[in-house]
Amino acid sequence: MPKAIAFPTDAKLYFKSIQALVKMADSSQITLRQTYKKLAKTALCMRA
Repeated sequence: MPKAIAFPTDAKLYFKSIQALVKMADSSQITLRQTYKKLAKTALCMRA
């Protein structure tokens, strides 16, 4: 019986890395010009 395990695709890994980098920048009080939060979310949804 196949298991419902999702493989870590490139889109998911990129999305997680963007989230982690933005979170680190916020905790270090570094202002970013563009965080790509919305763009990454829409790209992830389009990829799925």
